[in-house]
Amino acid sequence: MQVIVSVLEKFRSCLIEQLLNSRKVKIDGLGIFYLTAECTKGGSENQGGSSQGGTETPGGGETPGGNTGGGGDDDPDDGVIS
Repeated sequence: MQVIVSVLEKFRSCLIEQLLNSRKVKIDGLGIFYLTAECTKGGSENQGGSSQGGTETPGGGETPGGNTGGGGDDDPDDGVIS
């Protein structure tokens, strides 16, 4: 059990490191993970102006609450770490 926990902790830290370096991370069967930023008029006065991450599912859709972001990037494999 401890081995599984250790592997998952290492995986999580590597995933975070890659995302913080502005890289997309593809995990087969789960999707492509990446960070996006969103800015709204009024800045911090509005509740919806926070940063959020997104995931693309392998079928081309997006996960609930996710953001496909990317500014019109039609190539989901562009810059993806697999």
